[in-house]
Amino acid sequence: MELETKNIDYDDLDIIYGLAIDLVEQYEDLSNIDYPKVKNWLRQKIVSCKDEYWAIYYQDKKAGYYHLSESDDMMELDDLYILKEYQGKGLGTAIINGIIKKHSTIFLYVFKKNKRAIALYERIGFRITRDLKTRLIMVYQAK
Repeated sequence: MELETKNIDYDDLDIIYGLAIDLVEQYEDLSNIDYPKVKNWLRQKIVSCKDEYWAIYYQDKKAGYYHLSESDDMMELDDLYILKEYQGKGLGTAIINGIIKKHSTIFLYVFKKNKRAIALYERIGFRITRDLKTRLIMVYQAK
């Protein structure tokens, strides 16, 4: 699969923010969080980390985004968004496989209700290491 990654553009920030908000609204228990505070935190995180976000191109079209950052001795796959029209085509798997070729240990947070994402991560070799209220921490460790 031919994928290309490029630095994001300023215009991508609003798209990434919208994708993040969609996930929160779909999978988070909104009755138990300070939603305006979460929205503000997400906006600030995306803007402050904009140089660490990558746009994913498939067949010369923007198909998604991801954010990878270093945390202690591990890499964190902080965000992975595949645009709806490109889901189910193996793009997420290809991106993650490319990341695990470069890094021996990767962790991520995933919403517990996001069964499709959890199944993808488990197929690739991630294991659940911690169960939080509405999210799981999953870790990939190279063998």
